[in-house]
Amino acid sequence: MAGNLQRVVTGSWSLLLLLLLSAKCNEEKDPEFVFMTFEIPITINPTGETLTLGDTLWINGQFSDTLLDIHSGKYFKLKNFDFKSKICISRINNNQLYTSQQQPAFNEFSYYGDVYQTSSICGPVTFNYSNGQYFYKVALIPKNTGVFNIFVNRPVDLHGFPDEQIDLVPYINLGVASDGRKKIPVYEAFLFIVNNGSTNFELFKQYAKPGTDIVPSEEKGSFTFRVVE
Repeated sequence: MAGNLQRVVTGSWSLLLLLLLSAKCNEEKDPEFVFMTFEIPITINPTGETLTLGDTLWINGQFSDTLLDIHSGKYFKLKNFDFKSKICISRINNNQLYTSQQQPAFNEFSYYGDVYQTSSICGPVTFNYSNGQYFYKVALIPKNTGVFNIFVNRPVDLHGFPDEQIDLVPYINLGVASDGRKKIPVYEAFLFIVNNGSTNFELFKQYAKPGTDIVPSEEKGSFTFRVVE
């Protein structure tokens, strides 16, 4: 009798161990999070350093929904995506201060088109989507003279970190890594490239202190100009 009981107990433990090992093998491995930064081209005209008071500055153009991830060097499609980005304007006059330390100036411009003002420095911009292309058209007319910097701001949280509400998972499938883990795309930044990097950066450095961002957001992603009478 005792021998039979021992065999039952031993068999039960063996079955339980087998079930535990089976469950362990079937557990999903922790995913691999892949941070992604996309380049987005922006066109601003006229491209020169000087704008006459009352003239119009156009932020106007289009770009494909297939964008370059600068980390992998590969292109990925973001179809009908909400970029949650803003156009920000600062009046700059001190090369010892960052633009964030200088005077907000969005309200020093009349504005029309795919933008609206939500603060003294920024206004959300709308990228309209149609047939695989994004379109945008914003007109800015200066009310005052001075030196100004326009910056297309990528979405960040209140602490300046990448906005966790930007979800790439519904748009991008990266498959699995070599070790079998699922690869999850994670938004890191949008790198807006203004006029292919021709942004009047020398003028910028005369009137503002360049930042130390991990991406060249001011040198290539902002635009500096002087408004004269």
